[in-house]
Amino acid sequence: MHEQFCAAGIDGGGSKTECAIVDNTGKCLGIGYGGPTNPNYSDLEDICEAVKTACIEALNKTGDNHPEIRDIGCDMIPMNDPCVKKTVTEIFKCENVKLYGEGRVALACIDAFDGFGVACIAGTGSTTFGCAPDGRSAAHGGWGIPLGDDGSAGDIALKGIHAAGLSFEKRGVKTVLEESAVKFFAPDFSLNRIFAFGKGIFSRRSEIAGFSKEVSKAAYEGDSVALGIIEGAAQDLSVLALSVIRELYKPDDSFPVALHGGVYSDKRILSTVKTSILSEFPSAKVMKSIHTPGVAAALLTLHDYGDDIVGKG
Repeated sequence: MHEQFCAAGIDGGGSKTECAIVDNTGKCLGIGYGGPTNPNYSDLEDICEAVKTACIEALNKTGDNHPEIRDIGCDMIPMNDPCVKKTVTEIFKCENVKLYGEGRVALACIDAFDGFGVACIAGTGSTTFGCAPDGRSAAHGGWGIPLGDDGSAGDIALKGIHAAGLSFEKRGVKTVLEESAVKFFAPDFSLNRIFAFGKGIFSRRSEIAGFSKEVSKAAYEGDSVALGIIEGAAQDLSVLALSVIRELYKPDDSFPVALHGGVYSDKRILSTVKTSILSEFPSAKVMKSIHTPGVAAALLTLHDYGDDIVGKG
């Protein structure tokens, strides 16, 4: 019988931070959440507080009798900051912190722990990472709003708001997104003063990205404008994914592809991207995430720890 121990995984993004604690059998003991930790949009004090909130909540959910936490895995760039790292190590009483790339954690979300394959990420922002067995790697996208993040929740939401404004001013096709936008952003949003709302777009990035779900809902209810936005996002994500895959793999290669992030909850987008990849790379193993990123980061540390635990042997 093997000694019991735990690993913690921390994932930080543009909308939220997730911390998960799993034991060495792979069982999740607790998950906690905090605010956004993208250093492009959050200051260091807020990042530390978001990480602290997520870690403490996860730890509290494990109860008083959880095994020792031996490793901490994360994909947060701010973890390189001494203040953020100190916050985490003091909470967990563990100094073993492993910093993984976002793409490797996304691949771990489909149990591809060795790091080879392609991770297509579409959450608040969008980017695609890839790594081939011969060591070649590529990363496309992730430019941020407004220059890029094509197909992301932020991109979908902004296009939805823009379409609502055009509809309101009778410069575009009539859409139910008019009413949806006013309700979603109430009470401080008015289509006849949309310019004022636009001034705070970066500080409200994660909130605005949430409107993408309203665009998706409107598309499923038959709104032609919303449907066009969703179909456009699917095409953008397909192009982004294939740009990396073509650089690293041949059409007959077999490799894992992780479709990771909240945008892939839209079945139209998921189906389109998957079909686009498989039509050109039929041996690819394309999967939507089966683990949340915090859990995946923790499982990844377990995989790297030794031969007698989850994911090994």
